[in-house]
Amino acid sequence: MITINKTLSLLFVSLLIATEIVLTSPLGAETESQQKNVYFTPPDAGKPNNTTQGGTRPVRLCANDTSAPEILVTALVPDNSSTLTTATHPTFLVYLPPTTAENLVFSLRDPQETYYYQQTIQLDGQSGIISFTLPENAPPLEVDQDYLFSFTLACEETISPDDFVWSGNIRRVTLTAKIDSINSLELASFYGENGIWLDMLALIAQEHLTKPNDLTISQNWQTVLESVGLEEISEQPLLE
Repeated sequence: MITINKTLSLLFVSLLIATEIVLTSPLGAETESQQKNVYFTPPDAGKPNNTTQGGTRPVRLCANDTSAPEILVTALVPDNSSTLTTATHPTFLVYLPPTTAENLVFSLRDPQETYYYQQTIQLDGQSGIISFTLPENAPPLEVDQDYLFSFTLACEETISPDDFVWSGNIRRVTLTAKIDSINSLELASFYGENGIWLDMLALIAQEHLTKPNDLTISQNWQTVLESVGLEEISEQPLLE
């Protein structure tokens, strides 16, 4: 049995377990991971993700906003391919434009609505990319099950029909693999090659947040986002 260094993140460890990684050599050195380029291979056409607005879309997202945003609330997922994960409790990344909205409401359900989870995320006025991990007390995602997730920008304390909604689709899959390293970028590259977008991006984002001046990590972040049409968002700050 290999003992994983305690400095590895819970996200990293949980993804290793979910993917059933079989190591063929000892832990890779951290310096080696910095040289790994990551690319995303879309799995299939999938279901399109979309944005919706209750009623007629206003110039501003909220009545108290001073102007309309250049980029709307956007989950960082591909538009035209399935959004896949191996995780029972995946991590989502979403861009927030400048807004006076008080809350961001995350919802997750399956088509039959036998699964339903919702959580309110309090906003502090910051603009940038935030991450949201499905809490451990939420029901785990089932393998080969499709889910609909959404982010609703609540201008007031509760959701109203006119609030902006971004919605998308996600599916949990399984992978079993033998790889020769378990550093973050090696694992992110493996996910990218297999079309597992959410897990790939969560790992790159984590590396980018902790090592913002690392050129290879920054290039990987920009490359994968540009590959799915999110080049504008790639320049936005990652918030802790």
